[in-house]
Amino acid sequence: MTTTMKQTRKEWIEMTKKKLDEMDEALSGLEKRASDARERTAEELDARIEATRRGLTAAQERWAAVKGSAAEAWDGVSEEVGSAWEANRAALERSIDEIRSAVERVTA
Repeated sequence: MTTTMKQTRKEWIEMTKKKLDEMDEALSGLEKRASDARERTAEELDARIEATRRGLTAAQERWAAVKGSAAEAWDGVSEEVGSAWEANRAALERSIDEIRSAVERVTA
């Protein structure tokens, strides 16, 4: 015979009710923690998106300045502009990838 079969109906109901209450309390706590985490994550993501957007806007402005400059000036700044662009591009792509991963984790 199993323990359950040896218990009276009343004992089983009391034991089961206690366990169900414990699980309900634990799940409610997890729901609260998950909600708090989503809020913090959303705030962190918003800040990261805003910072990345500022970086992208700055890169777009630099691109527009180079595009609008005289062709003769290019020879003097091309190496510097190219190096700066590569570093900035890599940082922006990395930030976008990290944000995408974080959003996917939160929305999955």
